[in-house]
Amino acid sequence: MRNITDRSFIKQLLKRSGQISLVRRSKFNTFSKGNKNELVTDVDIEIGRYIYNQISTKYPKDAIKCEDGSITKNGSNSIVWYIDPLDGTTNYIHGLPFFAISISRYDRKKSFFLSSGTYIPFYDQLFIALGGTITELNGQQIKVSDNKRLKKSLILTGMSLNVKENGKEAKKFMRISSISAGTRRTGSAALDLCYVASGFADAYYHFDLKQWDFAAGCHLVINAGGRISNINSISNFNFSEGTILATNGLLHKELYRELAE
Repeated sequence: MRNITDRSFIKQLLKRSGQISLVRRSKFNTFSKGNKNELVTDVDIEIGRYIYNQISTKYPKDAIKCEDGSITKNGSNSIVWYIDPLDGTTNYIHGLPFFAISISRYDRKKSFFLSSGTYIPFYDQLFIALGGTITELNGQQIKVSDNKRLKKSLILTGMSLNVKENGKEAKKFMRISSISAGTRRTGSAALDLCYVASGFADAYYHFDLKQWDFAAGCHLVINAGGRISNINSISNFNFSEGTILATNGLLHKELYRELAE
């Protein structure tokens, strides 16, 4: 029953947040978060506060980690919500449609995703993951691709804000691009992970992310039959490390070896 409640609740949060993002696309204010390349808008903050307040009211004992809009809230149980109010803010600022709202409810004691959702407002694509089995796009069950060859795979990725100082990321990008069917950067980790889960792309990797960037996407990929790990360790996934490799499972070892070199 809890998952059914979460499905309805998360869908409501995502749809309302998406509506806010679309209505505000032509009228918003932009601020720097400290790094000149790391920007936030008052839309991020408005959506963050809305989601934060709704979750706090419905699940007062749960912890909350939200990128923008409110401070982190410590809970009294093992449950934590990871919220990214607007993943792809730079795209949003420039009018590109590649942005998403992402929410995930995770049990830290059991290391288990309870319920997650990502919404891509411009395309009206709503991704929901529940428990250990359900992964849906607009109500239809989805699964990862069945591509077994890296040479024929489409790979999604992103780069850190300090990519100029961290030259290895650019070198990895060129390497993976040269041995695959191509590499794409949308500017939204949440969106990219949704597209791996739905089989539109075969894999995704990134060297520097926060938990709210990938929590919901990880749940989607796992439930859709894929595999996740850190880039530096194929045997497990450490939430706090910040690197991620997500694939259809069939390409995981090969892509891991290429990134680990």
